[in-house]
Amino acid sequence: MVALSEVRSANAALNKIHSTSTAVFVGATRGIGLATLEAFAEHIPNPTAIIIGRSRIAFATELESLRQLNPNGTYTFIESEITLIKDIDTVCETIKRILGGSKIDLLITSQGYISFAGRETNADGLDNSISLRYYGRVRFTQNLLPVIATHGRVISILAGGQEGKILEDDLDLERNYTIPQSAAQFASMTTLSFDHLAAQNPGKSFVHAFPGLTSTGLLGRSATGVLGVVFRWVLEPVLGLFSAKAEDVGERMLYYGTAAEFAEGSWALDEKGTSKEVEMLEGYRATGWAEKVSEHNERIPEVTRLQIGVTVEERIMFLQLTRNEKWSSPVRRNGVLSENADHAVSRRCAVDEHRISEVYDDVVTGVSIVALSALHNRLDSSASTINYILLIARLMILV
Repeated sequence: MVALSEVRSANAALNKIHSTSTAVFVGATRGIGLATLEAFAEHIPNPTAIIIGRSRIAFATELESLRQLNPNGTYTFIESEITLIKDIDTVCETIKRILGGSKIDLLITSQGYISFAGRETNADGLDNSISLRYYGRVRFTQNLLPVIATHGRVISILAGGQEGKILEDDLDLERNYTIPQSAAQFASMTTLSFDHLAAQNPGKSFVHAFPGLTSTGLLGRSATGVLGVVFRWVLEPVLGLFSAKAEDVGERMLYYGTAAEFAEGSWALDEKGTSKEVEMLEGYRATGWAEKVSEHNERIPEVTRLQIGVTVEERIMFLQLTRNEKWSSPVRRNGVLSENADHAVSRRCAVDEHRISEVYDDVVTGVSIVALSALHNRLDSSASTINYILLIARLMILV
């Protein structure tokens, strides 16, 4: 266990150890990612930060705050979508050009969101939320490994220590998608991916970190309708009483990226910085699943073939198409919309895409996904205020 006081003390001394450092932040436009970026800017005397986000205009205030926090820093914002693999590839090439031969000391990924509408297949043929929380992070790591310093570190802020069962015959969860299964499966696959990368890249560190229950406001932005109202006005205020501050979690993430304790290897850390043994994960490690997951990851480039000839408008529709019954197998197989696609679906999809884009820059963390799923399902079938209260009480016990 690493106490917060120890974290803060170590970070305060970084100006004597690291006069300069270069970091890439993916998903740092709000929440935990932004808090980690701010900690980096505060404690490194001459920081270089490359930040990837959807809107330069939306991030303008935060960018100015960073410059005021540390005028000696260099802050570069890359505006891009990162839901599709080919867009990530383009961003990574841009990062390499910006570096101009320099190396990355720290790669931090925190992008993601929770979908309460079931599996949402994007133009890559992947679930949109899984693509952000897992495949996109893997792709950033794969692409940038050649320019990560010999003793550089990669941190994925997600669910270290929360690993669970992998459905071995459905790694993409095409047939068995649920929020709990997605959370458990891709927590395991993240840690196993890092195990493999650490073995192949001695000297580098790969940290899968669970931030714990953190107040970021993301739950309310992730849901609509009755569920959104309950999350924003009931659940989030209650959870806020028990949540860590994003600033404290950001300090802890920076500590993982700089402390000698985590200088090399693969680490799956809980909210206190403890690398606890997860029985199911140990079973996967013992049976060669790190290699199996790595082989699965290497097939990611194959999905880009689905994007040929797909327009932006078609991508938006395709993202949400599996919510509607008016799709045909050619649409799902080729990633191209059929001519008789309903325009009303397109309009609704565009609205949903806008909502999703607002929340995917920071991963929802700390809350029991199993409890959230149970809450969502129960709210769908009951309008009783008493049930709401009972479920929230149950959620608090499970967190």
